[in-house]
Amino acid sequence: MPNRYVRLTGIDQRLDLTKPDLGVAGGAALLEQLLTDRRLPVPLRGLTCAEVCEKRGFIDPMSVYRRLGKVVAAHMRSDAEDRHYGGGESDAHKAYKDRAVRAAEEGGHTAVQERSSKDRAVRSDVLIRGTDGVLLGFESQLSSRNPREIQA
Repeated sequence: MPNRYVRLTGIDQRLDLTKPDLGVAGGAALLEQLLTDRRLPVPLRGLTCAEVCEKRGFIDPMSVYRRLGKVVAAHMRSDAEDRHYGGGESDAHKAYKDRAVRAAEEGGHTAVQERSSKDRAVRSDVLIRGTDGVLLGFESQLSSRNPREIQA
């Protein structure tokens, strides 16, 4: 789940990373500065999450970079990412993930929750590594929809 909005110290509005000018006057030059200036450590650059973390009262530093031509904002701490990825999950969904990990481990496999693939293209609820090295991504789905609709 890439961030769309970030906030920069000294600028009174959120910056929209999907726009080439960030949605502010002089934003194109500001974006290039954010992408190229690496002199300060990330926590001192003044760029913070203006989405899930901000709504929950956290101020978490971010860095920006280009990936496949798109501007991407990334958290520097995994607990901030956990707020994003685990933020909207119900207690039942979390319980299913915990059960999948327990079942995999009881079967002699290793399992971790919310793990991204090496290319970061996929993030599974639970990633299970079989004893033969095969990886299985598990997604628990809680839905009141008809199974045929989901399959379609």
